[in-house]
Parts: sequence; structure tokens; C-alpha cells
Amino acid sequence: MEQEKNKVPSQDNENPGSEKFQRAQELYERYFISNAEADFEEMITVLDSIYKNKVRTELWKKGCHDEENYQDAMQEARQGIWTQIKKQRKTGEVRKDFSQYCGGIYTHKAVDIAKKKNSYEQKLREVKRKGKKGKEDQKSYMEVVYLDANLPDSDATYGEMAADPNKKNRAESEVFAEESRNIFGIYFQRYCQAMTNAKAEPPRSLALYYARILPHVLHIMYGIETIPDSKGASAAWAFEHMQEKTMEILGEQSEEEMQEWLYDSLRWSENFWNQMDLEIYVNSERKLLKDVVYTEVYDQRRIDDWSESMHKTVTELAHREIKKDKRLANWAVDHIVESDKTYNLFKGGRKK
Repeated sequence: MEQEKNKVPSQDNENPGSEKFQRAQELYERYFISNAEADFEEMITVLDSIYKNKVRTELWKKGCHDEENYQDAMQEARQGIWTQIKKQRKTGEVRKDFSQYCGGIYTHKAVDIAKKKNSYEQKLREVKRKGKKGKEDQKSYMEVVYLDANLPDSDATYGEMAADPNKKNRAESEVFAEESRNIFGIYFQRYCQAMTNAKAEPPRSLALYYARILPHVLHIMYGIETIPDSKGASAAWAFEHMQEKTMEILGEQSEEEMQEWLYDSLRWSENFWNQMDLEIYVNSERKLLKDVVYTEVYDQRRIDDWSESMHKTVTELAHREIKKDKRLANWAVDHIVESDKTYNLFKGGRKK
């Protein structure tokens, strides 16, 4: 980690030639008209190649350059570009300098990620500096889940036991496990809300739901063997489960499932449903997105990639909400231990 932070990024492609900017601009203008996923991905590939080292440099200057922060910043930038183009479509505005304009988006997102990272680390240092007082500040919040209650025959509290770095002892505590589930319930609800409200295209959101969330819900709630509990996601399972279903059917079905099995307040956002009425090209044929059969257009590899990238995006959105309450943020992270069956639902997968 320290090596990554101190390593100066290569300056290759820092000042790309005009050909790349021109190509990115052409792809942007094509995507502006077509709204085709393939055009968007091709445009992003070129833009990433132009600005990737700018992102690395910004992170390095802020002292938090590592692969995780880099990937988060790049994903945020891609989301920002998609959002910006969507706004432009509403006004009919086509920017003639869009490929250059995107440089600001990439830089802004890198700086934003750096600020969040450094702010979080500063808070941890502050708690450590305060010592006992810092721990008491954290502990006082947990009255709602009884972590400040005394252990049997001891002056120590359950909260102090939870703060014990000995993971084995913590995992063995039934009380700790119960409180972990209480906290995780809050965290997971925020995660699901972030997923349904994310400004992503429906195919991406559906990939996250069917590859990562639904299989674990079926396993944990109904004991249905879908994918191994040790796995964070399975694109293969999702691809099979989504066979022969249109985007609209998958959207309605997933919404009903979330309300029945998770939280009755969960609904896909208005933005999600509005995008269903957009037109896309499928094998040169113009169709409404809602009428497209998911698995006839997107393969297992695409589902795998999207479920992973969307998980990162949604996790960050959920963290953003949780971090508004400093003490809950610290306790939530501390309580999600590997022995909990819900661990992989939130932290599982290749990266997390």
C-alpha cells in the first residue's frame, strides 16, 4: 500500500495526440444519437486511455494512490460522463469540445475520492488520538443495540469486547453476532436503496441484483442452493435465471421480490423506468429497451463485469450515506465479520 502511494505514475499518454481526442469526440456524438451501449463503452475506452494517468497523478499528489482508489475514481468518472450526456440529451445540446471537457470530470472525481479517503483516515487518527474518550464517543451511540450493556460478571461492556482485535473471540460471541446483524441490517438497507436510486442504466442495475443480491437472498432466507455462500457473485447463475425475459419483466419481477423479501419500501427509481422507454439498436433493429430480451443482447461476461463495477459504485453511494453518521460508520465496518453469512453479500466478490 505504501509503495503504491509513493510511486509516481507513469506520464505515458498524459498528453495524448489530437487523434485520440478527435476519436473520443466522434464516439461521443455517435452515442449521443444512438444511445447504444456499445458506442458508450467504445467512447469510454478511448477517454480512459486519455485521462487514466491524470487520475493516477491526482491521487498520487494527494498521497492516496493505490489500485482500489484508482478504480473507484475511474468508475465515478464514467458514471459522471454518462450522467452529463443524459442531461445534454434533454436540452439537445451537443458539446463540440466534449472530449476535452471530460478531463475536468476525471480530475474532479479523482480529487473527490482522495478527499474522502484522507478524511476517513483523519477521523480514524482522531479517534486513536483521543484514546479512551474517542472510544466512549463511539460506544455511547450503540445504546440502541445494547453494546454499552455490561458483560455478565464484568465491568467491561459488549462494545469494548467488540472492539477487541481478537477476531476469533468476537466471532464466538452470540451477543456480538446478534448486534452485528442489527447493524448490518441498517447498512444493507442503505446499500439496496443506493442500488435502486443509482443513476445507472437498467441493464447494469439488473446485473448487480441478479448476480449478487438475489442468489444470497434465496440461500439465506429459503435455504435454496443457488451459488456457494463463499462467493460474492455469480454471473453464470444470473445468466441462467434471466433467460428469455425482457428488461421490463426483469425490472418488475425484481421490484416485487425486493419488496417481498427485503424491504417493502424498495422500488426502482423513476430514472430507471424512464430509461426503459429509450430506444436502442439491436442487430441494426431499433427497439425500446424494455422490449429487449436481456440475455439475447448481453452475455455472461458482461453481467460479470457490470455486477462487479456496479457493486463498487453502489457500495460507495451507501458508504456516503452511512458516513454522515460517523459513529455508525465505524461500528458498521467493525461488525461485518467473515463468520457472518451476510459478509459476502456486502463485501464478497473478486475485489472486496
